[in-house]
Amino acid sequence: MSSVSTRHQGNCLEIIIDGVFDMEIYHDFNNAYKNHLDTTECFIVNLSQTDRIDSAALGLMLLLRQNAGADKSHITLLNPNERVMKSLKTAQFAKLFTIQTQD
Repeated sequence: MSSVSTRHQGNCLEIIIDGVFDMEIYHDFNNAYKNHLDTTECFIVNLSQTDRIDSAALGLMLLLRQNAGADKSHITLLNPNERVMKSLKTAQFAKLFTIQTQD
């Protein structure tokens, strides 16, 4: 079963996705950040524990970006595995988000 958890790192809110990132966790993902939009300078979507991601999840991250201020937002996608990274590359998310990997 997939889960969403959060933790604060300074002025950033880290959203940790564990398991499959898909429409099943829509409400959990949105609830994780919606009350922090006015008080958080940046968001980190930690994908290090994410097994796979689907198009609905890509849409959820785009919604986060829009709600966080679009081009003014500071969102980092952290440590996606190869499978998740392939989806991010296909969707050209590097143009919209900072993608940070452990090399």
